[in-house]
Order: sequence, then structure tokens, then C-alpha cells
Amino acid sequence: MKKHNNTTKGAENTTAAQEDRIIRLPRMFYDDHQERDLPTPEAIRGNAKSVWVSLDDPNLDELLDDAEYYAIPYGWSDGAERYHKAAVRLLAAYNDQVTEDEENTTAAQPIELTYGQVVRGEGFTYAQRITVGTVRGYEAEHGKKYNVQVDPEKAHRLAVERGHEVAWTNQECAVLTADYPGKAEQLAAERAEIDASVILQEGQQVTIEGQPYTVRLVGARYSNPIKFDLAA
Repeated sequence: MKKHNNTTKGAENTTAAQEDRIIRLPRMFYDDHQERDLPTPEAIRGNAKSVWVSLDDPNLDELLDDAEYYAIPYGWSDGAERYHKAAVRLLAAYNDQVTEDEENTTAAQPIELTYGQVVRGEGFTYAQRITVGTVRGYEAEHGKKYNVQVDPEKAHRLAVERGHEVAWTNQECAVLTADYPGKAEQLAAERAEIDASVILQEGQQVTIEGQPYTVRLVGARYSNPIKFDLAA
């Protein structure tokens, strides 16, 4: 990986409002992304370990999409493992900072969540893998799995009519096992996936399958640790 010169370009011209839209990211994946001649957000300033970029930079999504690809927790060769670890660190740094900025992110623009997405609850000091569930997603997934004809929209409609939840979270259980080949790598990959996931806050507005919800944190000790209440 080629080393880049540190930069403070534009730092002296940023206003207080602009500073509120600047986030700090680990430098390693940023530099690797740039070295591959991909669209890269401008480094407003930086040091040996970090760069600061604007949330409004049009190339930020390109960097995040690239990081999400390399953050997939399996299948990497030894040579690509460094990209995976660096990508996980970058996404974790992004999620930690952006979800803290309620005025400029979560409150202004609800996050879109999808079936099967891994999420975290703010303040959950330790939790297993937590995923988003929906009636439509569950029906479609299991219809495909068991090769049977299903109707996700009908299932969703019946759930609503019967007063059932149509969006929820599931937390995987913890299981004690003996050592086996690849166990350490599997656990590290699972933890990396959790660390890179979106952090949800109490009262945060989200959308799932086009429906607005308000996040309610129940607690990391429960099997359904995050609830989604229909927004008024």
C-alpha cells in the first residue's frame, strides 16, 4: 500500500456548520480504496492514522459501498484479509459517528432497514448477532428454502389483521462448544460483522419495507432486543 502525504487542504476554510458534517475515518482502507483508482471523498485533513471527510462528499457512498463489499465475513484469501479487517474498522467508525449525529442524520432522514440486516442497539455492551425480521421476508425466504408456493403480501395482511408484529429483531443464542478447526476465525468474522453493523438508538426513526417505525430498545438480554413501533 502506497503511503499518502497527510493533508489539511481546506481545513482553514471550514465553517462551524461544515465541521458538524465532517467525520473521522481510519486511513488504511481509505488509502487502499484511493490506490485502486476508485472515486474517493476528498480528505479535508488527516494524519498518519486517520482522515477527515465530509458527509456531503458525493464520493463517500463509493467508499462505503467498497468497504461493505470487503466487510463480508467469509471467503477472503490471506492476501485480501487486510482489506476485510480495514473495511470493518472503517464501517464501524462511520456507523459510530453518524448514528451519534441525531440532528443531521437519524432525525432528518430515517434509516432504511431490510430483512436479515444485522443491527446493534446503542449501549448494548455485549450481544450476539441481531437481525431484522419481517413477515414478508420470512415468508419469502422459507418458501424458497422448502420449495413451496407462498404469498408474502397475504401473510403480511393477515398478520396486520390479527394484530401481530410485522417487523422485529431476533438475537441468536450463545452456545458453548469444544474447539474445532476454524472456530477462532468464525467467531472473529461474526464479531467483525456485528462491529460493522448499524447502531440503532432509542426513539430513532427507521423505515422497513416502506413503513415508518420508531425504534424501542428492550435490552441486550432479550431474544427480541429491539422493537419497532409503528410511527404515528
